[in-house]
Amino acid sequence: TFILPKTLTSEENIKRADEIISKQETLKSARQEFLQYINDGDTEKALNVYKSQYSPLADEIRDLAIAISDTAKTVGDDYYNSAKSAESGVTVAVLLYFMISMGVAIILCIYIVRSITRPVREMESAARLLADGNLNAEVKYQSKDEIGSLANSIRILIGKLRNYILDIEQVLGRMADGDLTVSTPLEYQNDFAPIKQSMEKIIASLNDTLSQINASSQQVAAGSEQMSSAAQELAQGATEQASSSEELAASITEISQRVQQNASYSQQASADMSETIRELQQGDAQMKKLVSAMNEIANTSSEIEKIIKTIEDIAFQ
Repeated sequence: TFILPKTLTSEENIKRADEIISKQETLKSARQEFLQYINDGDTEKALNVYKSQYSPLADEIRDLAIAISDTAKTVGDDYYNSAKSAESGVTVAVLLYFMISMGVAIILCIYIVRSITRPVREMESAARLLADGNLNAEVKYQSKDEIGSLANSIRILIGKLRNYILDIEQVLGRMADGDLTVSTPLEYQNDFAPIKQSMEKIIASLNDTLSQINASSQQVAAGSEQMSSAAQELAQGATEQASSSEELAASITEISQRVQQNASYSQQASADMSETIRELQQGDAQMKKLVSAMNEIANTSSEIEKIIKTIEDIAFQ
């Protein structure tokens, strides 16, 4: 059996393999010589060849093969230990990579969670301030994602509610100051439109009622003048009682009619006032609708209802 040098790894073993190959050629010649002597029947020479050539060469080849085996084992053990060390290094590297990946993943998760919770908390705080009646709540978060769209919608909502409340406050304040010519240029949208209609209807109703009251007052004043004139005529007629008893009776009848007419005017003024109260009640109902709409948006009804009731109290003053 020939050992191929290319299968060995150390220079020393390669040299040993070359030496074994060389000795094997010599051993082959010795073996052929040994067999030749055996075939010739010359056992003495055959034994001499065996002892002097074949056996020493075989021992040398065996020793070289053992040395190669020992060296190969040592090299194999070194390779095995290196592989084990490499395996341990790879294991440590994998564990380190896993730990780094987990750390990066945790940091990324924390960043993502904070990027979501911060604007949500800001919007929650703004909604609570709005529910508490604070129309100066702000949402500063801006983004092109869904949360940014929600934040922008809340900003629009706060702005519209602020405009509506300030407009209502201005209109009611001028009405409280006696200015019934007030009007609002602000456009109330969707379910808020009835509020503007109610305010305009209240203003028109109050103007109409005051006009009717003014007309009734003028009629009462005219009736009073007529009563005064009749009383004067009655006084003058008293001096002529004997001759104008019929005129006195007619004057008394006319006075009674004037009194009844004044009573009718007063009843009409009372009816007009009742109509005004009814219009105000309708306005109150519309204001309650505003309260309901704001409750649905802010999910808090009690605080906003207090604001609307305060506005209603101002409206009735």
